[in-house]
Amino acid sequence: TSPSVQRVLGYAPEELIGTQTRDLMHPDDVDRVEQAVAEQFVSGGKELPIIYRIRHHDGSWRIFEGVITDMLDEPNIHGIIATNRDITERTEAEAALRLTQERFQNLVQHSSDLISIANAEGAITYISPSVKRLLGYEPDEIIGPDPQPIIDPADVPRVVAAITDDRKPGAEPTLVQYRGRHRDGSWRVFE
Repeated sequence: TSPSVQRVLGYAPEELIGTQTRDLMHPDDVDRVEQAVAEQFVSGGKELPIIYRIRHHDGSWRIFEGVITDMLDEPNIHGIIATNRDITERTEAEAALRLTQERFQNLVQHSSDLISIANAEGAITYISPSVKRLLGYEPDEIIGPDPQPIIDPADVPRVVAAITDDRKPGAEPTLVQYRGRHRDGSWRVFE
């Protein structure tokens, strides 16, 4: 056991000599990890990472990613090498990001406002489902390969200027009014 175990898990290396990894592993992960390791050795397969939880010296659970390497045929090693790294912070950050994305998506999907995302060329790459209620179009009619133009051509320069100004560092958001064409041909004013 390398000395880094003290920094990562709070155990002195000598505390772990002679112990089984499964003794520190979360009980819900033991069978899955042992099966994955067995399948790897039986198939002689690639060294695929295995994710599992391990108990820290303080009693908390840390999330690890481990790779098992069969070095039994290597005369100088004659063993199985387990390389592990703590991915708890990364995993927690990914989970928080997923939650934020889900909340954002839920907010946008159910907003009564028209929300759109455009790329650098000004093409709409996303438009909220509210476009159906507000302008009578399905979202894919606005973002497809031949998008339906919805902004009055006379208002486009003003909208582009507002977007361009907002991209400058320290710029305050700019409100801009423009007319959007409804499927029925009428114009609706948006801000």
